[in-house]
Amino acid sequence: MARPAHLTGEETERVGYTRGPVLVGYRDTPRMLRTALVGAAGLLMLVALVEWLTGGLQFHIGPLAVSATQAGRPAVIAWALLLLVLLIDRTEDVRGRRQFVAIFLGLLLSLISLSGIRRVGDAAEYVAMGVNLARRLPPSLSGAELSRVGTFFPGDDGFQLTMPEYRGRDGRQDFPHFWFYPMLAAPFSRIAMAIGAHPIHGFIAVNLLLLFCAVVVLWTQLPLAGVLLLSASPILWWVDKAHTEVFTFALLTMAMVWIGSRPWLSLLALGACATQNPPIAGAMLPTLICALRRRGWRDARVWGGLFGGTSLALLHPLYYEARLHRWSGLDQGVHWHWPAVREVTTVLWDPNVGMVVHAPIVAAAALAALVLTIRRTPRRLFAAEHVTVLVIGMLFLLSFSQTTNVNSGGTPNPSRYGLWLLPLTIPILSDARDMWTATVMRVLVGASLAWSVFAFAPRLPDHYLTPTPIAMAVWTHWPSLDNPVAEVFAERVSGREPAPSSAVATAGCEKVLITADGTHTNWPAQCASTTVPPWCLTIGTSCYANKESRGYSFALAPGGTAPFGGR
Repeated sequence: MARPAHLTGEETERVGYTRGPVLVGYRDTPRMLRTALVGAAGLLMLVALVEWLTGGLQFHIGPLAVSATQAGRPAVIAWALLLLVLLIDRTEDVRGRRQFVAIFLGLLLSLISLSGIRRVGDAAEYVAMGVNLARRLPPSLSGAELSRVGTFFPGDDGFQLTMPEYRGRDGRQDFPHFWFYPMLAAPFSRIAMAIGAHPIHGFIAVNLLLLFCAVVVLWTQLPLAGVLLLSASPILWWVDKAHTEVFTFALLTMAMVWIGSRPWLSLLALGACATQNPPIAGAMLPTLICALRRRGWRDARVWGGLFGGTSLALLHPLYYEARLHRWSGLDQGVHWHWPAVREVTTVLWDPNVGMVVHAPIVAAAALAALVLTIRRTPRRLFAAEHVTVLVIGMLFLLSFSQTTNVNSGGTPNPSRYGLWLLPLTIPILSDARDMWTATVMRVLVGASLAWSVFAFAPRLPDHYLTPTPIAMAVWTHWPSLDNPVAEVFAERVSGREPAPSSAVATAGCEKVLITADGTHTNWPAQCASTTVPPWCLTIGTSCYANKESRGYSFALAPGGTAPFGGR
């Protein structure tokens, strides 16, 4: 069997790659475990087939009644078990990769089959534009076309597509979000509507295609364990949604894989990303500097990639300037200000929306890779691609802090923006290649797969108006440990977006968010007020009162002057 491109000859001998049809590491495979997993997967597939053919399955084993009506459930478990078999075998040859892609696709389709058609977040905008483009009409909608969008989401009145501030001089309605992603889905939506299916299936097809491309490209940089860790992550929740998260995740993944070897393709991918999220265009500058440092000024491919990426990135501002005389449709969602440290790091480790909290094994793997690199080749940390990714990460975190809607909807808890950070781990993960052969790492990747399939199944509803168990425990028992962005606390505790009042508290008043009018403070009705420090009396300031054994301690609430709520 051919040696994967990402391993050196010395590493090949260490890992145990062999010639011929023998799977990598097969001699070290716990055969009983492998046999058990394959047998369990086969049994579950049989159960799924019977359920699909009969519409349900019910039987008794003594006093135990077994009932199953959704074929997708046992199928999901079966596909996950088969992925674990590949993980145990460390299958890295071409045949193994094809098996992985087929099994991973089966997992995605089974997860999607359990999730009904529904709108989350801004999906109505994307579907509206996609349907118009599928019918060879402009992405902006007339009044009649707007009225038809409601038929795609019957019984859902939670979206508003009539926005006078986004209406052009021709009377057609534009939207805050751009039409590039819907344009990709339009041909597939056209096919879906032609056979009587929902147009959202066109977006599902694009999501699957983009994720497939990301996996194929990622495999040139990481072994199976690394590919599975990143692809079977919180991104799973978005595969059946008409939303740009898979689009952004996939293109950023490809950009990070190519940043050192093919930077011109990275520039193109970043430019395409920027069509939907303009701040990503800022990542093109450090990428260009990295490319010029590596390849010099005379590489025409770099300049071609810059031209193509810039052209794509400019589509967004040029369209909105021509149509609405504004630089972006998303400008109303920006609150320009100098952020507090907590605002900048919220997307990283906030107990409600932080990506480290919701993808802990990805974070642990990146930290382990960083430690190994420091111990073995510390100079690698100053390689051009690592410095570039660090700068891009800082730009992203800074841009996240400027949004007016930190506690955004259309998510199962973690911030949508946190998904941008996952691909940034690729360069450091690829530097510690030998750690992926360790048994403990494969166990962790298997645990991450199980967690993601359970916690980020597409069928789950969005969840952003109640605190996570971790956040609630901290706010109740150790309130001083966490002082989140005011919007996150207010909306999660009140259970409404936007919060009905800027003064809210946990049930026992262990943690209280208070505001001031210059002379007096505004406390929730159920909490007894007390004297506050002078800096809590400034108009427009929000403060936290954290209960302690002898009263309350106080801390400024990050983002306290920003408006709560948003689209």
